[in-house]
Amino acid sequence: MNKLTPLRIFLLATILISKISLANEITIQVIGAGKVNVSDAEQSCTDSCNIDTSQSDIKLKPAADDGWYFNAWLDQKCDWGDEVLIAEQNSKISKTGGGAKTLTTLDINNDGIDDLIGISLFDGKISAYINQGDGSFEASQIDIGLVYPSALDSIDWDNDNDIDLLVADYGASKIKLYLNDGNGEFVFSKDFTFQSTRPYAFAVADYNNDNSLDFIISSFQSDRSGDLSTLVNSISSAKLSWFINEEDAFVEQNIISETAAITIDTYQSSTDLYPQIVTAEIAARQVVLYTADNSGIYYQSVIDSVSAIYGVAFGDIDQNGYIDILATNYRPSVISLYYGQADNTFSAATIIDQPVEGVSATSFGDYNNDTYLDVAIGEFNAQKFYYYKTKSFKNCIVKQSTSIALTAEFKQKSQPVIPEPPAKNTPASSGGGATSFYFILLISLRLFIRK
Repeated sequence: MNKLTPLRIFLLATILISKISLANEITIQVIGAGKVNVSDAEQSCTDSCNIDTSQSDIKLKPAADDGWYFNAWLDQKCDWGDEVLIAEQNSKISKTGGGAKTLTTLDINNDGIDDLIGISLFDGKISAYINQGDGSFEASQIDIGLVYPSALDSIDWDNDNDIDLLVADYGASKIKLYLNDGNGEFVFSKDFTFQSTRPYAFAVADYNNDNSLDFIISSFQSDRSGDLSTLVNSISSAKLSWFINEEDAFVEQNIISETAAITIDTYQSSTDLYPQIVTAEIAARQVVLYTADNSGIYYQSVIDSVSAIYGVAFGDIDQNGYIDILATNYRPSVISLYYGQADNTFSAATIIDQPVEGVSATSFGDYNNDTYLDVAIGEFNAQKFYYYKTKSFKNCIVKQSTSIALTAEFKQKSQPVIPEPPAKNTPASSGGGATSFYFILLISLRLFIRK
C-alpha cells in the first residue's frame, strides 16, 4: 500500500487546486485579428485568457480590427446570446409551384427534428417538408385543390401528443383541420366556419385560459383575381378578432382592430395573461404588436412602418428570454429581424438579406439540427422555400458558475479585385479606336474593288 508522503500530498493538493481553478471559468482563444471585451470589466482578450464566472453572468463582446469581421463563436455553445450571426447564403428547403406563400414549423414525425409545412397558393397545394436530419428536406403532399389557401398554423388540437395542422382556405371561407395520425401523416378531420367572417390570416392559442383552443382571425373582403396589389387595394370590411371555442363552435368575442393583417402570429409567456399578437398589416404598411392588459383589452404598438409587409413570426432566436420578430417585406424585398428587449419593446430592423424576388413566408426553427434557431423564408414568384442558418450568437452570454471553452473566430474582409489596366499600343487595347477604323476601311476598299 502506497503511503501519503509529504511529496505525494503536495502533488495531490496541486492537482486538486488546479481542478478547482478550472471550475467556474471561461477559457477563450482568439483566432484572427480582433479582441473579446468582457462586460462590466476592463479586461479584454486578444490572444487567450481565462475569465472567472463565480460571481455573475458574463457577457463577451467581440470587436474586430480594421479590415476584419467577427465570424462566429466556436467550440462549446454559449448559454444564450445578444443577437445572432446568420449565414449569408441560404439553404434549399424545396421548390414549389404556384407561389411560395406560407410556412409553419413543427415536428411532424416525432423524431425530435424540426420539419415544415408550406402553402403553394395558386395550385391550392399543402405540402410537408420532412427534415432528413442534415438540413435537407423531402417533400410530400398533404392536400391539393383548395380554393385559395392563405394561412396555416400547427398545434396539438386533440391532445394526443401529435402536432396537428390547420389551414385557412380563404376562397372557401373556412379553416380546415387535419389531424396527425401519429406516423407523420395528416388526415382531414373537419371544417370550421365563422359567422360573418372570411378568414385570411389566423393563429391558434388559448385566449381565455380555459384549456380550449381559440382563433385570432384577420378577416376581410378583397378581389383575388389579380396580383398582390389588386388584392391589397381592394380590401374592405377588415377586422382582427378573437373567436372563442365553445365545444368546437366559435363565437366572436373581442374585435381588436379594423385593419387587415395578411399574416398573424401569437406568443404567450409564462407571465402573459393573454397572448401577444404580431401582425403584418400590408394595407396600413405596418408591423404591429398587440398586447393585452389584465382585463383583456388589447393595445397596439407599431414596431415598424414598411412599404409592403407580408410575413411575420415570433421566435427567440438568440435564446435570451425575450421574444424576437422575423419579418418579410414583399417589395422591395427585405428580410428583417427585430430583437426583443427587456421593456417589451423591439430594436430597429436588422436586415438579413434583400433577395431579388418578393419574399413572403416566415418561420423560426432549427433546420440543420445544431441547436441554433434558423429562419425559413418563402420567395413567392421564384416558387421556392429556403432557410438561413444561424452560425452563432453575436455577443456571448455565459451564466454564473459555468465552465466553458470558447474560440472567437475573426476573418479578414475580402478585398475588391481591381483589374489591371490594359497594355498600351496594342490592337486589343484600342477599344474601337484608330487601329480598328483603318482595319474596317481596308476591308471596305477590298470589297469595293471586287464588285
